[in-house]
Amino acid sequence: MSTPTWRGRLGLMGLLVVALLGAATPAQATGGPAVPVKIVAPQPYQPGFSIMSGFMDVNGTIFFAAQDDTHGEELWKSDGTTAGTVLVKDIQPGAGSSSPSQLTSFNGKLLFSADDGSHGQELWVSDGTAAGTLLVKDILIGVASAITSTPTIVVSGGRAFFVADDGSHGRQLWVSDGTPVGTQLLKTINIPTPGPFGYWPTNLTNVSGTLFFTTSDQGSSSDTLWKSDGTTAGTVAVKVLPPGFFESSMVQHLTAVGQKLFFIVWVDLWVSDGTSAGTIKLMDRIGDSAFTSTAFDGAFI
Repeated sequence: MSTPTWRGRLGLMGLLVVALLGAATPAQATGGPAVPVKIVAPQPYQPGFSIMSGFMDVNGTIFFAAQDDTHGEELWKSDGTTAGTVLVKDIQPGAGSSSPSQLTSFNGKLLFSADDGSHGQELWVSDGTAAGTLLVKDILIGVASAITSTPTIVVSGGRAFFVADDGSHGRQLWVSDGTPVGTQLLKTINIPTPGPFGYWPTNLTNVSGTLFFTTSDQGSSSDTLWKSDGTTAGTVAVKVLPPGFFESSMVQHLTAVGQKLFFIVWVDLWVSDGTSAGTIKLMDRIGDSAFTSTAFDGAFI
């Protein structure tokens, strides 16, 4: 991990101040200039300065990843006070970093991925205490990492979805209720050998309790839109989307709007109600300078 510049360090500290204002009391959040809740590392211009990322609010407690000279990058929490800004657990003991990522609020607890030095990057859960910060399941046995590609853990319909590789099925969609028994491979999707763009499940998006995602078919240069209710039988292909210019349909910007999913296929705006017949192209974006991806994000996110 590269060391941030001094400007980057100050910017990261500023992010912590802003994030923690939401957890502070009204008296703390108003009536004066913002001040740091806590300086985690004592030497802000030295290589050991804390690196903070992944802020997540779980019932008023802010969780984040931070690094100091003693513990490496680990899981911290804050209630908006100096005394309440503390290390949750040194998951990878000593100076090593467990690199907590994909922090997600789930059923009153924190779900995230971390590497304890023995199991690789796997799924963890925390209730905010050291004793309650536990490995959920060692999906890929040994020090290799099971969770390597998922941009985030997505909660949908009371379940947590993520992509993992157990060493036998490739990178597939998994589901968890936060317990070892309830963390399972959801469905084995026959995906060809991954290419340069990746052909495992991507674009995980919650739409009113239904998870939508896409996979790519390297043979036909097309992507397939899928949906899942959290069961194997309920994880089904919705529609094969038209091929794009490259090795996939270039599906992006999946966005929930009410009960429907809006997304872009290469250059076209599409919408889906979760059925094949209801997954249709709305308009062609080519030549319409007013309809850019930025405008799409601003309109629907």
